[in-house]
Amino acid sequence: MQKFQGRFWRILCIVLVMALLGSTLLGCDKTPTNNGGGENTAPNGKVINNGEPVTIIVNLGEYAPTDNEIATENAPDVFNSTRELIEKFEAMYPNVTVQLDTSAPSAAGDYVAGISQWMLPRLAAGTQMDIATNLSGAALFGDSDWFMDLGEILEESNEYIAEGKKGHEKWSDQWPSYLFDSTSIVNTKGQIVAIPYTLDCGAPTAYYYNKSIFAELNLEIPKTWEQLMTACEAIRKAGYIAFAPYGINTNIDLQNWDTQFSLGPIYGQYQLSAFDYNGDGRQDQLERVRAVKEGIYNPLENAYAMDIWKQIKRKYNTETSPILEEGWETTDYSEMWEQGKVAMWEDKMSALPSMISNTNLTFEFGMFPPPVISNDTYDYLPEAVHTEAGPNQPGVQSCWVFLKKSMEEKPAGVKEACIEFVKFMTASENLSAVVTEKRGAILGSTYDCRIPSELDEWMQQSFPTYPSTTGWLTANTADYRQQGNKLLEQWIYGDITDQEFATKLNEYSQADADKIIRDQGLDTSGWTIKE
Repeated sequence: MQKFQGRFWRILCIVLVMALLGSTLLGCDKTPTNNGGGENTAPNGKVINNGEPVTIIVNLGEYAPTDNEIATENAPDVFNSTRELIEKFEAMYPNVTVQLDTSAPSAAGDYVAGISQWMLPRLAAGTQMDIATNLSGAALFGDSDWFMDLGEILEESNEYIAEGKKGHEKWSDQWPSYLFDSTSIVNTKGQIVAIPYTLDCGAPTAYYYNKSIFAELNLEIPKTWEQLMTACEAIRKAGYIAFAPYGINTNIDLQNWDTQFSLGPIYGQYQLSAFDYNGDGRQDQLERVRAVKEGIYNPLENAYAMDIWKQIKRKYNTETSPILEEGWETTDYSEMWEQGKVAMWEDKMSALPSMISNTNLTFEFGMFPPPVISNDTYDYLPEAVHTEAGPNQPGVQSCWVFLKKSMEEKPAGVKEACIEFVKFMTASENLSAVVTEKRGAILGSTYDCRIPSELDEWMQQSFPTYPSTTGWLTANTADYRQQGNKLLEQWIYGDITDQEFATKLNEYSQADADKIIRDQGLDTSGWTIKE
């Protein structure tokens, strides 16, 4: 009997061990999750969500890691820095999972409408991301009530920054103060609804140029809009294609790159004394809305407000354009650029890495910032002023936003984890890894962020300098901007008269401003409203 009992217990033990082993092996087949199995290595032993599992959904836009970690012939472009940072963050907080949302708005058509059509159904269904870097911050959707007010959070310490460094005691101190005046960061109500991440390299776009053609024709780099027109005329007379526009500029848009970077900033400077209502030397979003209602942007009543659009028509109507070739809207200039037949190629700064590595180029290229309109086009405009070298207060290229719906409706641990993640990602050491891997496409927003070596020559350029304004933004909400874009297209191609264009554009601008006033509950007392 005792022998039987001994054999029974031995068999039972073996069965239990095998069962436990089997369950362990089955567990290894499951997709691994970051559910608290590792050791917390966070600063000062910080714990998120009391150590309980929490998942945050993050859309990194163009900073999302590529699927492949190693370059291959079929997938030569690799971006790993954000992947490595996410892994490092998850190792610090083993209970936190960072889930990437890799969806994106349509790249075709109007940019603002594309984001609206992408986000509105998701917000309605509660399937939005929690935080993102690709929603343009306050500049386009700051008044939409999509984003959380971040003012108090930026007063907190950031323990991912070393003691003694700017930002450790007070997070906002790691950025130049001018960024918190940016219309990309602050909305019409004055709320900080975005956190700076990356900056333009003086401008988000550049003119890449063929140094051989410029040397052959003895051309100087144009600094003003008029100098650009003159250079293009000389280039075309010599038998070259003067200018290849970037693809997005083949869609007629009130806020095309010329309005944003060459014309609007100087017209904003010209009218600054009229719409700088609070006298702080800049224009914010609230002042823009007031300026619309007070008629400053009205092309029916103000010749200057029509002149800016005449310069857009001057460029894009090929019957009169000194810049563009017939058929520019549908022409792919890539091969002609590589063969040295095109003098200037308009593109984003983010194209720099691929331009550097393009072995098909048959010439040496250089770069210069978009030329700005000056008093050599209209004598009433201020003379363009340039820095000796390097950009003056580069603008925000990307920024972090916290989706209000997620922060208010999801468990508190989600908000807590999102705050820690963005603090971690914006620490200069971590941001430098992202900026360096982008190889000259961007600058970091913080004081201590490294400048990529690919920008050495670029940073020696002189850059236009002007006050911070909203440029010449006549309509900001998606519906009225789309209607304005169609109107501009009809006018450029001669389908409507100057009078019809000016009348309808002012109507759209007024309706757009009225919508913002209603939606935001803005106080318009003291405004001198002109319809």
